[in-house]
Amino acid sequence: MSFTNIKDLENLGIQKICIDSSGTDKEFVYVCDSENKVLKFDKASLVSEKKPTIIEISDATTSSIAWHGDKICFGYRKVDFLVGSEQQLVGLVKKGNFDADEIAGPLEFQMEVTAVDVNEETVVAGSSDYAVKCTNLKDPDAEIKTRSLDAEILCVKLDPRNEYVAVSTVDGNVTIINIDSFSVDHTLTNVFPKFESIDVSRARIQMSWSKDGKWLFIPSEGCVKSFLRRRWEESGLYRLKNHENVNFSITTTSQCGKYLAASSMDNQIAIWDSEELDLLTSQQFKRNAPGTTIITDIEFSPFSTRQLIIADSNKGICMFTAFEESASTDIAEEKKHSLDVEDSDDDSIILNRTSRKKENLFDDEAMDDDEETRMSSDIGAIKKQYNFDNPDIGALEEFGFNVGQPDTHQMIQSNLPSTSTDLMQSAFSEPAAPRKMVIPERFICNSTPADSEVAQRFLKYNRFGTIRSYVNEVQKISTIDIEFHDKSIHGDIHIDNFEINYELADISMKVVALASVENRKKEKELDKIEDDVEDLGTNEPPKEKKGTSILHVIPVQAFDGQRWTMTLPRGDGCIDVLCSNTQVVILTKKRNIRVFTIGGIQRQIFTHFAPILTATCFDDRIAIASVVGSEFYEQKKTPQWRFEICEYSMDQKSWYKKSRTQGTTGAVSRVDVPVETGEQLDWVAYSSQGKLAVMDSAYNVHVLSAPGFWVPIFQGSTVLRGVSDSLFPVGLTDKEFRYIYCRGSRTPVMNGVNAPTTVAWKVPFCQPESLRTDMEHTLFIKELALADTILEKNGRCSTTETAALNSAIVKLFAWFAKANSDGLAAEVASLAATIKPIQMLCNYASKLKKVALAEKVAEIGRQMTESNDDRTGGEDEIRPTKRIALATRKVRKAPSPVPEDQDSEDGGERNQEDIHSRYNTSLDVSMSSQPVQSLERLAKNPFAKGAEGSSEKEPGTQTSLSIFDQLETVPVDQRKRAREVEPTVSSNPTARKQAKLKFGSNSADEHKKKFEKTTKSVAEIEKENEAESPSCVEKPVKKRPKL
Repeated sequence: MSFTNIKDLENLGIQKICIDSSGTDKEFVYVCDSENKVLKFDKASLVSEKKPTIIEISDATTSSIAWHGDKICFGYRKVDFLVGSEQQLVGLVKKGNFDADEIAGPLEFQMEVTAVDVNEETVVAGSSDYAVKCTNLKDPDAEIKTRSLDAEILCVKLDPRNEYVAVSTVDGNVTIINIDSFSVDHTLTNVFPKFESIDVSRARIQMSWSKDGKWLFIPSEGCVKSFLRRRWEESGLYRLKNHENVNFSITTTSQCGKYLAASSMDNQIAIWDSEELDLLTSQQFKRNAPGTTIITDIEFSPFSTRQLIIADSNKGICMFTAFEESASTDIAEEKKHSLDVEDSDDDSIILNRTSRKKENLFDDEAMDDDEETRMSSDIGAIKKQYNFDNPDIGALEEFGFNVGQPDTHQMIQSNLPSTSTDLMQSAFSEPAAPRKMVIPERFICNSTPADSEVAQRFLKYNRFGTIRSYVNEVQKISTIDIEFHDKSIHGDIHIDNFEINYELADISMKVVALASVENRKKEKELDKIEDDVEDLGTNEPPKEKKGTSILHVIPVQAFDGQRWTMTLPRGDGCIDVLCSNTQVVILTKKRNIRVFTIGGIQRQIFTHFAPILTATCFDDRIAIASVVGSEFYEQKKTPQWRFEICEYSMDQKSWYKKSRTQGTTGAVSRVDVPVETGEQLDWVAYSSQGKLAVMDSAYNVHVLSAPGFWVPIFQGSTVLRGVSDSLFPVGLTDKEFRYIYCRGSRTPVMNGVNAPTTVAWKVPFCQPESLRTDMEHTLFIKELALADTILEKNGRCSTTETAALNSAIVKLFAWFAKANSDGLAAEVASLAATIKPIQMLCNYASKLKKVALAEKVAEIGRQMTESNDDRTGGEDEIRPTKRIALATRKVRKAPSPVPEDQDSEDGGERNQEDIHSRYNTSLDVSMSSQPVQSLERLAKNPFAKGAEGSSEKEPGTQTSLSIFDQLETVPVDQRKRAREVEPTVSSNPTARKQAKLKFGSNSADEHKKKFEKTTKSVAEIEKENEAESPSCVEKPVKKRPKL
């Protein structure tokens, strides 16, 4: 016993092996997987390095294939992207031609094909929708027979006599269906352990028939069971020694009919003598490969009856040599010798066969070896020679009649070409019924799913508080406990819930809303009471039937807040209730949305356009999630859906003003929802600032940013510690996400302590452990915060967020500059939101002796200045700038600019400000004894480079120097003077700005003037500044004065 080298297949998962069941072709083997590959092997490709032939199906296969003669049938999925339809078909190819144009579709199902079998006349298949279908291949007009069972189909196996088809299902039953009438002939119950659905980790339950069709072999727990034809009784068990609890999955019989092979879920392989029930050999299949390895199919090799072909779920296929040639011959000789010695007389033979519950009294192969001796002493052998033992052949064969063969006239008619009518019927066949697929089930966010067997559950658990329901039907007790996280808002509220039975709830800062669903039993009681009233003979007109869905609202922080109740119309009961600080919203069965004020005024009612999946609200906004379009697939069996959120803006004062105009949608907006591949939408909520957030079933949280794209802020897969663990979202703030970690369940525990976990927003940047990534992450978060303030049109917050963004830019610029990444530093400088941080970046680059970087940043500043000038109207006036004194490099702090918001607070002072308020305030303005520059020089852009090659320049001037060269040429005496204490300046902004701009004084007089200015009054300083101010606002002169 030995295994050959394992060959690699194309894909993981269930692999189905297929050989020619007619025995005609003994050269090839087909293997079908669950993706879109069918592999064609020959003997060389199985045992050597030769690669198999790969056949690709256009869309996807389903690990189901069968082969008989020139017909190969397989299950596959066909998608028409133009029409948007998808078909689950059984494909039929002839002579191994898998071209798409040559594939016929004799059978079609609503869901995935799970099993298929074919013989000379019939093809039968089963699918996940519990249906079994069959048709005749020889008759093109034959009807398709259908039979629905009670569970998903595992295997279908045609009887060799073409009378029955055996069907195994996941509920542990095997159904025997008559092919002619396609009715259930018998059902074998509890043959094997039942399970939920088809999966690699589940038993395949692949059945097989004996060669003559008298026995049906079914894998089961601990053994392989055999059932006698027609009686369908359990007649024998094939066991494996020392493996009483093994779970068999697959069975197969050899083409000679002598051997029965089976494999188990723990990869045990066993071969028995199908007639004698004796175990011939067994072996454990092992692989040293990562991943899960489970045998998914076995078949006797068409190349040799001594070998098995084995395929596993880990992309492996090999051959297993069960016994050598000499060993098999010795076993046969030993069997013949035992029959001759021990069972010489007919009575012992009959007793021996009866004990094994077999009908054949003779060993066919032994009789073939010594046929003449057997016929001389055995009447049964004589009958067999003249075909009297075949029940299917009548006595007319003795006289030359070909009983059971098709009539010659019928054969001639079948060989004639098809008529035009037949061609029309085949070309315009009746279309298949559309496939039905149920959309995801509706759910309520931040609540525990309703379960009649659970006594306690959370009706709502969000960032404001909890609403807990307790039910005890035995004691007839039902209560609701309402608790706020902040006890200062309101104390705990306890409500008796036995009569009304509230099942829906929501809680916010100012209101608590409870609602009950419609109750058919109560409706019948109300109808009976109304009928009794009508029988009294009153003349009152008939009233509208009263509903049983009730809304109960408890205002918490409202003026004269009184509890109120509203009964919804019958047939339009509540399916969800929402509340915010300004409104209470009811979602009904008819997809109506009813809006109430906190006090109870009915404000709006409108209808949602699609099935409601879940919903949430914030202030005057309502967000409803729905499924859009049909399902689709991404190389997986699980259907996926496209989700959409429709947001309604219901401002109670101005909702009617948001009318639909060209290019606008009024009070309605839509946005698609991001969901990971193969996952579903699991949670929708608003943050504390009104940002829309979603979470899928893989616990990935996304937030809708102001620009309109979804930002991933949390990945739950990074915190889950167990497969059965889950995360229960509680709420979201502008910077944090809060959830409850649930061990072994999907919802928080009711009787224990639920400690929420708070994590900061973490966008999944690359290399999260790097300091650079941390600063890049901070920059991205600051940009999102600034975008939110721009959307909200909040000027004060916008100023704060702009300053925070500039700070993040400066830090990242400094990091790149120190790391000698000048190109990245320049890119960061270009991200500055305003012109203010550009001078700081210039100074820092100059300090690090990076002249090229400083010039690049200055160029960015000039471009920003020009763009700002273009936005302000493109004025041609050259505005004077502040005097650029040759300040020392040690003076690092530039005077901070006065924000526009502060200037706007003093209207009178702003009117008195002069043109200096438009100067570039980010530059140093220290006084020096250097000659005063001309107004023409001062009027230039501080970031502009000096003109080169001018003949009017003097050697003593620094006109040709850039701002950074000027900073490097500051005299030493000015550096000392820069460290002197600045004099006290008046609080008047106009006086302060004018006091800094004084021209035409020497250094000694300037120092004295500064000292005396500290003792002057505010009025004297203002008077002096008014006298000196004209010299600062002179018009620019064309010629530079001589020094």
